[in-house]
Amino acid sequence: MGLPVIDITFKQLAKTSVIRSQRGIVALILKDTTKASLTIFDEGDIPSSLTKENQGLIKDVLKGSPNKIELFVLGTGGQISEALTYFEGVEFNLMCMPSAETSDVTAIKTFIKKMNDVVKYKCDAILANEKTDSEAIINYTAKNIVVDGKSVTTANHSARIAGLIEGTPLHQSITFATLSDVDAIENLTKEQADTRIDNGELILVREMGKVRVARGVNSLTTLTDIKGNAFQKIKLRKTLNLIHNDLRRVIVEKYIGKIPNNYDNKCVLITEIKNYLDELATEQLIEKVNTVGIDLIAQKKWLKDNTNLDVNVMTEQEIKEANTQSNVFIAISLKVVDAMEDIVIAVEI
Repeated sequence: MGLPVIDITFKQLAKTSVIRSQRGIVALILKDTTKASLTIFDEGDIPSSLTKENQGLIKDVLKGSPNKIELFVLGTGGQISEALTYFEGVEFNLMCMPSAETSDVTAIKTFIKKMNDVVKYKCDAILANEKTDSEAIINYTAKNIVVDGKSVTTANHSARIAGLIEGTPLHQSITFATLSDVDAIENLTKEQADTRIDNGELILVREMGKVRVARGVNSLTTLTDIKGNAFQKIKLRKTLNLIHNDLRRVIVEKYIGKIPNNYDNKCVLITEIKNYLDELATEQLIEKVNTVGIDLIAQKKWLKDNTNLDVNVMTEQEIKEANTQSNVFIAISLKVVDAMEDIVIAVEI
């Protein structure tokens, strides 16, 4: 019955988002002889018709224990546009194409930007040696990688990292995550590693005798008042993507075109969003203190531009309750919780 069901939807969404956040979805694009698209949960789902190399790439993703792999195989002569058209209608978190050529990389970057900015679905991609300056693109640049005694290219190893990223729970970061299957990597001084990280590169280092991810960063390097250094963290980006996509999904499915746009129903929507965020806060994905309410600045501007009301003499409550036709303006304030990464200990003796 109407509004109470929406309350259940948001609370259920919050609980399932925590489950989903434990493991994300990798969109994997491969090139082989026969076109195919399928979902892979474990090694038993890997088609035997694929080349041994492609089977190995899928296994590399699965090593990280993501929720699943949405696989698209380009057949002989296939174009990247076929895969991207397919993935526009498939839910995923991180795209990876180990065999991407220059034209493929350009197309993927354009696609990811379109999904984020136009379609309004938040997703990312991992690319090898591709300086981009975008929070939606992870620039993986590790070199001289040896796995099980065999040299592996940065591009091919990006599949392993994609699985690791989406298999890492949202309350954790991939910073210093161990890659026990990697025998050797390039030798970097601390200064060299720091420079690479500051340049927006995801790299590997050897720490405490083990090969690890240096710091979980994406390729964003240009910071602004709107996008600070928090947007450079893969962990924080994943959390914000989750919140954006969850709220968008429920609003599209349960609200748009279905609920009368009056003040009371706006308050119901605000309450349900607040309940959702509070559930995420209990899982330590965001800080406990968060606010949701009518966006007074945006609503006041809309009323001024689209009605004959004198907003300068209206009270805040009158502005909140004013008829905004089909428009709903909501402002959310929250802080995403990061993982422990930089620890300073002072010891007195």
